[in-house]
Amino acid sequence: MKYDVKELLNSALMFKDVKHDLDLALKYASMASVCTFSPRADVCCTIGEIYLEKGNCEWAKFWYEKALNNMSCGLDEETVDTEYWTTIPMLKLGFISHVMNNDEGALEYFEAVLK
Repeated sequence: MKYDVKELLNSALMFKDVKHDLDLALKYASMASVCTFSPRADVCCTIGEIYLEKGNCEWAKFWYEKALNNMSCGLDEETVDTEYWTTIPMLKLGFISHVMNNDEGALEYFEAVLK
């Protein structure tokens, strides 16, 4: 059975934002992450956001780092907007660094976004 990444991602966002069921949102987002050769940057950012809402900065950091520079490898039919592998993960990693008391790291990420 083949799953559609976009449908799984939409389901994850619906459970996160509308139903406020982070565990189910994480299941759908995780399914979306394994549907392609390499997880798309937008999927990585969604998983990172779910972990942030769950209060798990370590896993959120892992997924945002995975999204950073994770351009679409050309195997997907859909093109992922560039901000999902550039601006969004850098902003979130800056925030996570600040929350984890790494203000130097946070400043580096925020400055990178401004460039």
